[in-house]
Amino acid sequence: MASITNLSLLDGQATPVAKVFTPVTASLDVAKWTDKTSGRFIGLPTVVLKSAVPSNTSPHFKVMAEVHLPVLETITNANASGYTAPPSVAYTVKALVTLIMPARSALQERKDLVAFTSNLLVNPQVKALVEGFEMPY
Repeated sequence: MASITNLSLLDGQATPVAKVFTPVTASLDVAKWTDKTSGRFIGLPTVVLKSAVPSNTSPHFKVMAEVHLPVLETITNANASGYTAPPSVAYTVKALVTLIMPARSALQERKDLVAFTSNLLVNPQVKALVEGFEMPY
C-alpha cells in the first residue's frame, strides 16, 4: 500500500508553477490534500481521492478524483464605518473524474484507462473547450 505524501501539481499558467498539496486526511477509502500557501483556512484548493472496492452490490472497483479550486469574493474596501467583511467563497471551480474498472479487468486495461484519461484532459480540443468554451466540430 502506498503511503500518503505531498502532491506536487503544476498549475495552468503560461509558465507553470508547481503547487504543493499537503495531506489532510487518509483512510482506506478517502485521501485529501490541500494547498495551504494562502495562509487562510477558508477557500483552500483541495484534491480528494476516493476508492470503492467490488462488493455484493457492485462488481466494479471505482476510483474518484476531485479537484476543488475555491475563489474568494473580492473585497474592494471598507464601508463608511470602517468595517471590512471577512473573506468568503464566491464560487468553486471543480473537476470530478470517476474511473470504473470491472474486478476482472486486466492490468494493461487499467493502465490504458489512466493513460487515455490523463491524455484526454491535456488534449488541445478539450483544453479549448474548457478554457475558451470552444466546442469541437
